[in-house]
Amino acid sequence: MQPFANIPPIPSSKEIMDAAVSYAWRAGTKSTKKIKAIVKARSLEALRIDRAGEYVRRRLREIAYSFPRIDELHPFLQGVSRCTSRCR
Repeated sequence: MQPFANIPPIPSSKEIMDAAVSYAWRAGTKSTKKIKAIVKARSLEALRIDRAGEYVRRRLREIAYSFPRIDELHPFLQGVSRCTSRCR
């Protein structure tokens, strides 16, 4: 069986960042305390940045784990992998 057959299409960095920004933009804007507008804006932007970072980490982890592990590959492909990683 081809070990790379189940790898889904890899999105571009622009697609990942666009999705992260979209995900982060939906961060909650409700606040129960009355606070200054600048403090509220800063905390909202910090929340959006955190959510975007979480999304990018999760998405890149999913992409990385979709690839087969090297020790699961055929010995020939393991050798090719070792050679290409050392021959840079």
